[in-house]
Amino acid sequence: MGYGEPAAMATALLEPHRQVVNIAGNGNFLMSPGARHGHRARREQARVIVADNGTYGTIRMHQEREYPGRVSGFDLGNPDFAALARAYGWLPASA
Repeated sequence: MGYGEPAAMATALLEPHRQVVNIAGNGNFLMSPGARHGHRARREQARVIVADNGTYGTIRMHQEREYPGRVSGFDLGNPDFAALARAYGWLPASA
């Protein structure tokens, strides 16, 4: 988890003529905030789609499999993703 966005930015650097799309769960997206500070041209070329289900789904899946009935620590209190995108310059202020 957390690999998608940095990988999308790296791909955008290596393939400047292509549009790059990263589809990430909200947990994945929240694990790599530093990637959002990338070069503006790469941010415009690399799109991120966030699927917000309010949980670290992979962690919950492993907990349910390995420790049935004893899951913990996977629910997320998410930020306002649109406001976060505006703060990083990924959306216009009016969006």
